[in-house]
Amino acid sequence: MTVTPKITVSDGNLVVHGKTILSGGPENIVLTPGTGNDLVTGAFVGATASNRKSLHVFPMGVLEGLRFLCCFRFKLWWMTHRVGTCGRDVPLETQFMLIESKDSKDQQQNSPTVYTVLLPLLEGQFRAVLQGNDKNEIEICLESGDPAVETNHGLHLVYMHAGNNPFKSSTKLSSKEPFPFCCHLFLIGLAGAHGMLSILMLQQRALKKASEEGGTSPRFLIKDDGWQQIESKPKDATDSVVQEGAQFATRLIGIKENTKFQKNAQSNDTISGLKHVIDEAKQRTIYHQALEASIAQNFPDNGCIACIDKPGRHNFNLLKRLVLPDGSVLRAQLPGRPTVDSLFVDPARDGNSLLKIWNLNKCSGVVGVFNCQGAGWCKIQKKTRIHCPSPGTLTGSVCASDVDLIAQVAGSDWHGDTIVYAYRSGEVIRLPKGTSLPVTLKVLEYKLFHFCPIKEILPSISFAPIGLLDMLNTGGAVEQFEVLKDKSVRVRGSGRFGVYSSQCPLKCVMGNSEREFNYDSETGLTSFCIPVPEKEMYRWKIEIQF
Repeated sequence: MTVTPKITVSDGNLVVHGKTILSGGPENIVLTPGTGNDLVTGAFVGATASNRKSLHVFPMGVLEGLRFLCCFRFKLWWMTHRVGTCGRDVPLETQFMLIESKDSKDQQQNSPTVYTVLLPLLEGQFRAVLQGNDKNEIEICLESGDPAVETNHGLHLVYMHAGNNPFKSSTKLSSKEPFPFCCHLFLIGLAGAHGMLSILMLQQRALKKASEEGGTSPRFLIKDDGWQQIESKPKDATDSVVQEGAQFATRLIGIKENTKFQKNAQSNDTISGLKHVIDEAKQRTIYHQALEASIAQNFPDNGCIACIDKPGRHNFNLLKRLVLPDGSVLRAQLPGRPTVDSLFVDPARDGNSLLKIWNLNKCSGVVGVFNCQGAGWCKIQKKTRIHCPSPGTLTGSVCASDVDLIAQVAGSDWHGDTIVYAYRSGEVIRLPKGTSLPVTLKVLEYKLFHFCPIKEILPSISFAPIGLLDMLNTGGAVEQFEVLKDKSVRVRGSGRFGVYSSQCPLKCVMGNSEREFNYDSETGLTSFCIPVPEKEMYRWKIEIQF
């Protein structure tokens, strides 16, 4: 049997699944099909040159009229994203690129959208990045960082993968060994626990005592001496190579400490690394106002969350929505990702788009919606600036399909209907398959929506577990849901617990005892209180009987 690669180069055109991605490519571009299970969907892009050099720039072809998302390094340690439709929109130091391709002739035939990932790689002593030029060409910049280390070719400079799902395409890897890219990260146990960081030794006991009294006991402590800015470049050096160029090794010039840590520095400020100290800054109300929105954004993202407090100034109402009494956190299952309709828009600068982030729990999905318009990284001034001082109110929508993998947790017998629990308002809404829910937000406002697949228990009874109603990640408390003789749910945590039922249950049993519950006939919400367990990470068994 002959297997035909789905990524090919023909007459200078880079073709993916029959759709032209790049055109007018030079003859020195080499395409090597991937090996293993992903042979027909993955390939490596390489290039050859006539001269040996430590820095090469290879044009791949012209990109025009296709939407793309890319991540590029704009500071020494940081990356941000950019969207565009042509090659000149691709910035220097691009580390990742996702291209959306639709064939206008096939759109009438409902031809599926193809998503192509371009991932620059390391090859030997060289590393590759992507960039664009004024001719709308995509270029591979290959460099060693050392003038003495030279080459005239590279066969595996960019890895490409394509498919109809942008999230699966972004995570697929070839079986080529050794593959110079790390994608399997192991989550340490501390990541699911509430911790505390103390800058001053004298604050440790006071912070721990106050946190325990507030009902959010920390499970570990980090002692830190503060944040140091270790770069030597002046603050006004906007034309530095870190922001502009691809010369990643220029900072590795020696092992001697920089001027900030030398004894013959000009002032005490330089030695300590502290300048322009603003006393009591983090006690201002505005920081706590922004804290809740920041935490809500990071929770569906499944990232680390930092609450900056001091003894006697804690927002325990907010901490209790993050941390269970045993010090553990209801984490989602995946890294947070933008929904498909958020991938190729700029939610910070275009004035039209809401940012939507989705994640998955064991039995449900969650979508966070944010109005982030008004400010972002400026490619001209090379700094974060306010683009619009007064962004307006935006309206969008959310639906169950925003959670890309919700069908996996719903099961094969799911018909597409979901229960939506709106975290901030407490609304419980039944959403039929294919319908959406409107969302209107002012600037810096947010909403969290939990999508719970509905199970048809009997022809007259529909059921869906929701979770702990007062926690940010409501559905993260539901660890297992079974339909046997009765409806059985495994739940971690304590507080107000809710399920949806189209019919009022006869009784709710938790452990060996029956629990009193409230039933709202208008929304179908059945709720009752779960006590604080004696054991850490304890899973309650709850049975709902009809």
